[in-house]
Amino acid sequence: MKKRILIGCLFAATLTSFVACKNEVTKKVEGENTEQREESNVQLDPSKTKITWTAYKTTEKKPVSGTFKEITISNNNKATNVREALNGAHFSIPVSSIYSKDSIRDSKLQKFFFNVMENTELLSGDITVENDSMGYIALKMNGMSEKLPFHYVAENKDNAELHATLDLNKWNAQAAVEALNKACFDLHKGADGVSKTWSEVTIKASTSIK
Repeated sequence: MKKRILIGCLFAATLTSFVACKNEVTKKVEGENTEQREESNVQLDPSKTKITWTAYKTTEKKPVSGTFKEITISNNNKATNVREALNGAHFSIPVSSIYSKDSIRDSKLQKFFFNVMENTELLSGDITVENDSMGYIALKMNGMSEKLPFHYVAENKDNAELHATLDLNKWNAQAAVEALNKACFDLHKGADGVSKTWSEVTIKASTSIK
């Protein structure tokens, strides 16, 4: 009789332990699944996305930098990290939001550069990430779309910094460059007396996920 009682107690204890262990594993798996769902619900944050452009004047290639105050991101992928969020994202930038800390310069850029181009109230593009360090933007400007290759660094899963060199000639923007140089002829003169506006523009962009 005592043996039966002892065996019964051992069986009950084993069953209780098994159920408790199973519940713990279930809670752990549910917790991991919840965490994964939360991580896959992040997107690019437009409020933490900044684009800086650097243009060049004079034969000495003096830099002139600025930003855009507005940027809209659509087709904003839900992802687990910034690389996944970048891939396939679409952006648009109103050229009226250009800002170089000089209102006269900004007005000239809009009137004598962007307004000379075709259908360029907005700059827009689609981002493709190719690997851990490179990708390209299908950039639409002057009524045409061309690839703008970029390098990027993602120091962690939340932030990334992109670098690109934009050759305006690739978008047939020579007339816009010439019009801007004419409007800023004296301002773009160097020590050699030559006025020059470069067709090369350096682009840097930083972004975060939310």
